[in-house]
Amino acid sequence: MVGRAELIRVMNHLKTTGKLPEDCNFENDDESVELTNDDDGYVYIEEALKGAEMNETWKRTIFSHRLEDDDEELRKQIDDRLKYYSPGIAHEYWNKERYSILEQRQYERDVCSTQGIEVGYYPYLMRNSSSLIIRYYCPPDANLSDDAIAHLYGLANHAIQFYNSKEQTNYSVVKVIKTMTDGGAGTWYCMTLQSSKPCDGDHLRTFEAKLFQSIPLPQPYIKVDFVRLKTGAVSSLIEEPYGANLIQPQACYSSSCSFSPFAGKIILAKSPILIDV
Repeated sequence: MVGRAELIRVMNHLKTTGKLPEDCNFENDDESVELTNDDDGYVYIEEALKGAEMNETWKRTIFSHRLEDDDEELRKQIDDRLKYYSPGIAHEYWNKERYSILEQRQYERDVCSTQGIEVGYYPYLMRNSSSLIIRYYCPPDANLSDDAIAHLYGLANHAIQFYNSKEQTNYSVVKVIKTMTDGGAGTWYCMTLQSSKPCDGDHLRTFEAKLFQSIPLPQPYIKVDFVRLKTGAVSSLIEEPYGANLIQPQACYSSSCSFSPFAGKIILAKSPILIDV
């Protein structure tokens, strides 16, 4: 078992190796917070910290090891999973199964509250599932090649063109902040981006967009699920009730319109509709 002091020591080590910024601190005042030192506990800490946004969301993947914190449903889920292991080795997988369940809960909170726009980094869950929304482009932690980044900017431009066509505005993309992806007969892109209008000067507006790009054959297309102005940051997701929807009622543009990624204009397959989310 390792306590708060040991966690701070590990964090200081990660700072010296450049995996954490110098201003990242452990903000939990609970001296009894503990993490396991068996299996790949230290590796888990490093994976969880280096893959998350440093100022807020990295703490999502650090969980207390105190048994009194586990609810009855969690204990039952762990027991159900351990039945598939041989009795002599089941205890060796207890921690991994527990972390995986906790990560699954938090992942579902993330998806429910942000519609896939902001999803944390969950290493244990990723090992046990091949179908997840993942952090695809979240610099500096998850970066891409120049060609892949250029492709994201092309998708972002399509999303903003769609918004402009509905709102009669003239926004242009300035920066793609981050992108989550999910695959299946193509790729879903959940993007956060900054745009501006010529008359606004340096004033930037933050947008959220969700698009689907099909596989190249037989006929490639891109579908815009929604584009909306971001109304406020979603924070402290781990403290909210399970399954809570933190998105405030807002107007966003959504349609089943599709347009060719290789064309210069949007081809509407269906008129956009104004919906509340």
